[in-house]
Amino acid sequence: MTKELIEQLEQSLKCPICSHRLRDPKVLPCLHSFCLLPCLTDLSIGEDGRLECPVCREKYTVPKDGVTKFQTNFTLQNLAVLLEVCEEKPDTLRCGNGLDENPAVGRCLQCEVYLCTSCLTLHKKQVATRGHTTVLLEQIKAEGEKTLPHPQNCSLHENEEIKLYCRKCSRAICRDCTLVEHRDHEFAFVKDIAPEIEKRIVNAHGDLVKKESEFQEHISHIDKVLKDTAAQETTNVEKIKALFAGYAKELETQRDKLLSTFKEQVSSKEKQISAEKDKVSLELTKLTSGVQFCQQLLKSGSDVQKAQMDFQVAERLSSLKDVKWDKSAVFLTEWWSEGDSMDAFSHSQMIVSPTGARASSFALEGSSAHCGILGHCQLVIKLKEEAKTPCPLYAEFSVLVQLTAKVGDDGEESVATIPHTIRRTGVGRWVVSYFLKIRGRCDVSVTLRSEHVTGSPLSVDVQKLSVGTYVQRGPSWKWGGQDGNKVGIVVDLDQMRRWVTVRWETCHTNGYRWGADGSYDLQPVEFKK
Repeated sequence: MTKELIEQLEQSLKCPICSHRLRDPKVLPCLHSFCLLPCLTDLSIGEDGRLECPVCREKYTVPKDGVTKFQTNFTLQNLAVLLEVCEEKPDTLRCGNGLDENPAVGRCLQCEVYLCTSCLTLHKKQVATRGHTTVLLEQIKAEGEKTLPHPQNCSLHENEEIKLYCRKCSRAICRDCTLVEHRDHEFAFVKDIAPEIEKRIVNAHGDLVKKESEFQEHISHIDKVLKDTAAQETTNVEKIKALFAGYAKELETQRDKLLSTFKEQVSSKEKQISAEKDKVSLELTKLTSGVQFCQQLLKSGSDVQKAQMDFQVAERLSSLKDVKWDKSAVFLTEWWSEGDSMDAFSHSQMIVSPTGARASSFALEGSSAHCGILGHCQLVIKLKEEAKTPCPLYAEFSVLVQLTAKVGDDGEESVATIPHTIRRTGVGRWVVSYFLKIRGRCDVSVTLRSEHVTGSPLSVDVQKLSVGTYVQRGPSWKWGGQDGNKVGIVVDLDQMRRWVTVRWETCHTNGYRWGADGSYDLQPVEFKK
C-alpha cells in the first residue's frame, strides 16, 4: 500500500470530534460516523431524547438502549484494521490473547484480536473458537479489506447469523426475526438480493454525485461573489475618495459619513453572503458525506453489511436528493454609481454653491404654486445660469425653509421653521424635502442667509397622500434595493397605522411607513410614462 493511499485512508478514518482515528465507529442516520467512546457517549442528549450530529446539526432519536445501539460502521472498522496492518510499523501489532505480547501474525475476525503464531494455532484447536474465522496479516496486506468481513450475528438474537433480508422493512434479519418481529413479511436470502441492493445504492450514489457537483458549483459562485464584492469595495472606496477630493474642507465630515455607511453596507452584504455560504456548505457536507459513505460501502462492504445499511442509506439519500439551493439568493450588488454621490447630502440642511453667490442667484423651479402631500412635500432650488461661473472655491449656504399659515378665527398668522432635508440631484440643482402637518393652503418661504430666493414665498396646497400618487424612496428609507431604484405608485393606504402599500415598476409590492414612528420611507415624485 502506497504512502499516498495510507494518508487518504488516515483522513477518511479521522473522527470529526476528536480528530483521532475512529475507534468502534458508530454511524448516525445522517451517515456521519464517530468514535463510540468517548466522543459519541459524551455528546449531550436533549430533553426530547434526541442527539444532534456535530457535523450536519440534524437531530435524531437515540435508541432505547443508548448510543451503543447505533449501527456500527463495519466498513470503516475494517479499513481501520487494514490501516493498522499496512502501516510500516511491524513491531506495533502485538498478540492480544496472551501475556507475552509476542508479535502478531494473524487476526480473529470474530474476537477482533490480533494473535501470535502460538495463539493462532491454539485458537483454531479450541472448541470455543475453532469455528472462528482467522486471517494472516500478510493475507490482509496482499488482498486488502475484502479479507476482513465475516459472518455477523443479529443484534436482537445474538447467536443467530444474519442471512435474510426483509423486503417490507428493508432490513437485514436472522432466522429468528422471521418468527417474531418480521412474521408474515416477505423476505429473501441476503446473497440472492445483494445485486438488487447494490444496484439501488449505485443509482442513489450517482444522484448524489450530481447533487454534490451542483453544490460545489454553488460554493464556487459564492466565493466569486465574495471576491468580486471585496474588489468592488476597494474600487468604489477609491471612487468615493476621488469624488470628494475636489470639495472644500467643510465637506470632509459628509465624506467620512458616506464611507462609513458604504463599508457598513459591504460588511452587511458579506455577512449575508457568508451566512448563505455556511448554509450551502452545510448541505454540501451532507451530500459529500453521503457520497463517501456509499463509496466506502460499495467498495468495502460485504453483502450482509450492504443489506444492514440498505434501509438507513435509502432513507438518508431520499432526504438528500431533494436538496436545492436558489442561486438567485446570492447576487453581486452594484454598490456605487455617480448619481449616488448626490445622496451624500440627503440629511444635510446646506447647499453648496459658488463662492459669492447670493439668494438672488437661486430660484425655485416651476410655478409659484404647487401641491404638496400631507406629511411630506418637495420643492426644487436651481442655481441661475448666470451664477454658474467657473470657480474652484465653494462655500456652504444654509437653506431655511419657513411655513406661514393662518391659525384661529382672527386670521392671525404664525411662522414656524419646517424640518427639512436637501439632496443634490445635479449641478446647481437641489431637491428640498420638508414635512407638513397642516392640511390646506399655506405659504412656504425659502431663504438663504435670511434673503428670499427668487420665487419665494410660494403657495402650497397641502393634500392627503392618495392612491395613485407616484413615489420614490424617501429620507427615512431603510429597505435596501426593494424599489429597484425605480418609481412606484401608491395602491393602498392604512391611515390608522400610517403605512402605505406601493407597487414598484419592478412589479414588486411592499408596505412602507408614511408617518409611522415619525418616519417617511417615501417621497412624492412627478412621473410621466
